[in-house]
Amino acid sequence: VNGYTYIAPAPTVSSVTPNAGPAAGGTPVTISGSGFQAGTIARFGDAVCTSAIVTVPDTITCNTPFASPVPVDVTVTNPDGQFAVLVNGYEYTREPTTATINASANPVRVGESVSFATQVVGTSVPSDGQVAVTASSGESCIDDTPQVNGASASFSCQISFGSLGPRTASAVFSNSATHLDSSTALNLSVARFADLSVSISDGQDTVQPGEALSYLIAVRNAGPDEAPGSRLMLASMPELGNTAWTCSAVGSALCPTVSGTGELGEQFDLPAGSGLDFVQTGVADTQLVGALIVNVAVSGSAAQPNFVFDSDSANNSASDVNDIERIFANGFE
Repeated sequence: VNGYTYIAPAPTVSSVTPNAGPAAGGTPVTISGSGFQAGTIARFGDAVCTSAIVTVPDTITCNTPFASPVPVDVTVTNPDGQFAVLVNGYEYTREPTTATINASANPVRVGESVSFATQVVGTSVPSDGQVAVTASSGESCIDDTPQVNGASASFSCQISFGSLGPRTASAVFSNSATHLDSSTALNLSVARFADLSVSISDGQDTVQPGEALSYLIAVRNAGPDEAPGSRLMLASMPELGNTAWTCSAVGSALCPTVSGTGELGEQFDLPAGSGLDFVQTGVADTQLVGALIVNVAVSGSAAQPNFVFDSDSANNSASDVNDIERIFANGFE
């Protein structure tokens, strides 16, 4: 009785389609061969291929498990213990990524920290790796703890810049077992932050042709940083005659010179919390027929070597307008 046992043929594996995919796993594959039985198990390396459906006797469909990005053997094992191996039958690859970088401020105030946020995306979201941010001036920071948010992985780190001028901040994503490296860059400027302002008044609303006028121009720097190379410009319409000006300092500022002739057009340094008071004098045109307008504007020096950024440009200009005062033949308005 039972003197002879028939053994089912051993399985064979001829191909895996597709034969490569991301190391993150989850790729649907079809394993083709022969001799597959109900309950046959497929392994990619040492990990079991999930959600397997065996179509006896020649097909298995399943989803690849997670693995390192290397070629692996594909092993099919029947319930009776017989198995077949397709050497290097499947290659795990790292997915391509795209990185983008943003700064919490641009321009950046010298001496203050700025946060760099780098977003990394791929076909799947990387859950490992690091981002190193390196500035063209040598400063750097690293974040190796990705925060996975929806469709991207976020990395963040801070750099404090101790010197002025333009920078390029380069971010490199690397050291991921499942995703390829990628890089991105951002141009930014490190500057002095100042708040320059100017006001002008001659204390009156009307003017007569040929009248002598005196304007008080107050220039201030509310800081927080000094503003070297600042410039004040004045322009009158119609142009004033017999113009001259004087200067007095407020706080730690220094006048470019105590007085001058012509309309103001001076350059000076303004420490934080200081200012300059100018008095511009002139004579209205004797043929004046309309309003007399005097405009003033102050500007910081954004160029090398000063690199001043004015945080509020709305107060950088001002005007004084005097309507012409009409005098009739009888001496009354």
